[in-house]
Order: sequence, then structure tokens, then C-alpha cells
Amino acid sequence: MRRTEIDWLRLTRVITQYVVPSLLAAAFLVEIAGMRTSPAYNDLIAGVFSLLTFMMVGACGWIVFLWDIDRLFFNLERKIDTQAAADAGIADRSLLGRVRDTLRSKVQPLRAEAV
Repeated sequence: MRRTEIDWLRLTRVITQYVVPSLLAAAFLVEIAGMRTSPAYNDLIAGVFSLLTFMMVGACGWIVFLWDIDRLFFNLERKIDTQAAADAGIADRSLLGRVRDTLRSKVQPLRAEAV
């Protein structure tokens, strides 16, 4: 059985940049020309644009969900780093602590030269 991989970013980009504007332009031209011939046309337009709206709302909701999860794990990682440093009784080995140590090691020689 063959497994198909979908590039969701590319699919979303194609839908938002090409498919939806083309459908809007076609529907607009049909409305301007007055070629509405059947109630089925109205049902088709309502169905297609409702489906596209639900797809875009779902995609935006998924992006917000991923952003919140990423922020949650970042906060959790920071708490774990500070907890581990406090429990071990060693210097702060979190990302912020390592940056401070690096900055301090670069600035100390400059201070010594300035004095």
C-alpha cells in the first residue's frame, strides 16, 4: 500500500493564493453577467465557499494551537532548567544562565583593561 505525503503548507498557500481568488473572480463574473440560471448554482456557491471558510478557520485554529503548545513547552523547559539548577546546587545552567556566563567571560577582560 502506497502512502501519500501531503505538504500542508504548500496546499494552504495554493488554496489561499490561487484557488479562492479564482473562484471569487468566476463567481463575481457570473453575478455581473447575470448568468444565474438555477437555484443549484446558489447552493453550489454556498457549499463551496462554506467549505473553504471552514478549512481556513480550521487551519488558523491549528496554527494557534501549535503556537500555544510551543509556548507552554518553552515555559516548562525554563522551569525545569531553574529547578534542576536549584536542586543540584550548581550554577544556573539554563539558557539565560549560559548567556550570562558567556557575556561575563567576554566583559571581564575588557573591564580589567579599562581599569
